[in-house]
Amino acid sequence: MGAQHAFVRIAEATSPYFAEFMGTFFLAIMYACTALTGDLMWMPTAMGFANVVALGGVAAAGGHLNPAVSLAMGIVRLARWTQVSGFVAAQLLGALAGGSLATCLLDTGGVHIGPKPGFRWLHVFITEGVYTAAFCLAALSCSAASGGRVRGAGSSQFLPLAVGFMAIAAGHASLDVSGCLLNPALVLGLGLTGGAQPVACAMYVGVQLAAGFAASVLLTMTRPEALFGGGRSADAREASRPDAEGGASAANLAALTDVGTKSPQPWITAKWLSEFIGTYIVVFTFGVSGVLVRRQSGGEDQVMKNSAVHWATAAAVTSMVYALGDISGGSFNPAVSFAVACSGRGKYVLFELLSLVVAQASAAIVAAFTMVPFDWQGPRDIVRDLHAREGHRERSVVLGESTFTMAWALVVLCTTTVKSSRYPRATSARDFSPALAIGVAVAAGGCAVEGTTGGVLNPAASLAVSACGVLTEGVGTWPRDCLKYCICQAAGGVVAALLFAATHPLEYEKDPMRGTLGA
Repeated sequence: MGAQHAFVRIAEATSPYFAEFMGTFFLAIMYACTALTGDLMWMPTAMGFANVVALGGVAAAGGHLNPAVSLAMGIVRLARWTQVSGFVAAQLLGALAGGSLATCLLDTGGVHIGPKPGFRWLHVFITEGVYTAAFCLAALSCSAASGGRVRGAGSSQFLPLAVGFMAIAAGHASLDVSGCLLNPALVLGLGLTGGAQPVACAMYVGVQLAAGFAASVLLTMTRPEALFGGGRSADAREASRPDAEGGASAANLAALTDVGTKSPQPWITAKWLSEFIGTYIVVFTFGVSGVLVRRQSGGEDQVMKNSAVHWATAAAVTSMVYALGDISGGSFNPAVSFAVACSGRGKYVLFELLSLVVAQASAAIVAAFTMVPFDWQGPRDIVRDLHAREGHRERSVVLGESTFTMAWALVVLCTTTVKSSRYPRATSARDFSPALAIGVAVAAGGCAVEGTTGGVLNPAASLAVSACGVLTEGVGTWPRDCLKYCICQAAGGVVAALLFAATHPLEYEKDPMRGTLGA
């Protein structure tokens, strides 16, 4: 009995590190096989699903699988530094093992580490930095919001989906630029076993670790209670684990006194920053993946390539809603914010609406500046033209953009803002399904009108595309075209608010359970 107990204790102590080894091993061999012998069109989706599988399988034991994530977890006290060092060692060993097996399995050479043809190191730094930071922030935010720690109890269940969808978005926007590695363990494991230049590997690792640090800073700004109070430290979570007899000791229970019993309301500055970050990632993904599609124009699968832009944008929206939706509402679209305000029920005061729209517009401008280097390096075509496609009239823009922006906004209203107890089946931003529903609405709408309007569906994206056009081609008709698209999209938001009122009339009556309106 004593030997069995000792074995269980040893296994319990080593299982997180073994889980990190196995998960990173799976990611490494998956990346090598898909990059060297797979269909590159579907590689981002394959790698995104691989992250979901790997993280979902080892989340109970470890669940980092990335040294940049482990570093960020240590900085914000979501993991002990002794644990971080062990995780990083296990991840590096797993990636080296996966890279070695891939080298033996495949006869096509190693994975290329460095800028892809037609791009430079500047583009690598931008894509690897932006998407590694977004990847780490998704993991951090879902982890920090779990287990009663801060808002959104249970959000850790979203972590595999949040980082998996971010990997999909990053893949379509950066696979043809930097290879979309986003993971120092993969860089070293696949680079060293594949004969890559050590200097190139070091540059990738440096950018990715810096992005992990940046993600930890962004977490403390969007969820300040995760570091400055109201949450559980790594020590408190360790103390909450059951003892050998399966119960919590008095000392363990005393260590949980730092757990908040009431979810605090997010700071307004945290809402602004969350909307800025989410909008930037969504718009940047839409723009850069559009540039890459233009570089590959032609061929029988051009329609599928164009649709990939909207699949990537939808994946970015889904990931950001999982990561930040419980802070700001997860609009990332001025038309959606406008729809929420127009729906009434005191969701936004005028100042809050205007401040969120300013944050979203600012993110669009910043995204435009980071999109310009890709457009200059590309075929000198604008990311996406803001006018009706060939064979269609301008009324296509009015009807297409307003209709499918309305669909996006209506899904947000129905899945995240219904509070009345008289709609017991209604979901909220903390549930599992809203992020997926919103992402699917974005993908469906974008693909539906790609051939008529370009499927922008977002005034922030319209502004970014227009700003990018002004920076690369001059003013021209861009301001007028941007205003036209924005008006159509805002009109879609108004229609969504009207449809919401028609389908949820009890939200506008006093709730007998609360004595207030549905909100």
